[in-house]
Amino acid sequence: MTPVADSPRISDFFLRLTDDPALLAEHQRNPRATMAEARLDDEQIEAVLAGSARLGEVIDDELARDPARRRLVIRPRMTLMTEPDPDEPEPEPEPEPEPPQPNLA
Repeated sequence: MTPVADSPRISDFFLRLTDDPALLAEHQRNPRATMAEARLDDEQIEAVLAGSARLGEVIDDELARDPARRRLVIRPRMTLMTEPDPDEPEPEPEPEPEPPQPNLA
């Protein structure tokens, strides 16, 4: 029986980006093409392009299938806040209470 090659992992691709400045530069120019060339599938590519929440789910799935790597991951206790959505209107500020009027009697 012929062994089946594991599908490429997003986490491995990210590690390659940190080690290869030329790959990182190419990824910044054309992320979809560099991920396709790295043999990431459409779901993985869309997760990277979609950003944090979806990407986190896909990487969690990768790690769940690899217990050796799972034990190496330490979840941060902090969460980074994202930039506000430019299409979302800013909340109205609360009106300031009026100062008490002096009693002139």
